[in-house]
Amino acid sequence: SRFFHEEELEWMAEHPGTEMKIFSLKESVMKYSGKGMSRGMKSFSVVPLLNGNYILEEGMEIYGKCFELVAPYSLAIVTAEQLTNFNNITVMDGLMEMKF
Repeated sequence: SRFFHEEELEWMAEHPGTEMKIFSLKESVMKYSGKGMSRGMKSFSVVPLLNGNYILEEGMEIYGKCFELVAPYSLAIVTAEQLTNFNNITVMDGLMEMKF
């Protein structure tokens, strides 16, 4: 509860085992926004990203996707555009390659 928004806590209660996905998305959003940890992890929710929607960050729409290709590790990608083609993801020996 120290790192997660109330909406995220509710999501995790309904979807056990999603903590790492949420944490990865939060970390990606903080890096993408350029504010890092200064904004506080509890100050925003990434649940809309899990539902295929966007979050609004200072007037900018941020879309995201989270993958768990090498359990239990998660990879989160956030962009200003909705990405729909994630079919070209390859995992080999624990390394990931994406082609857009």
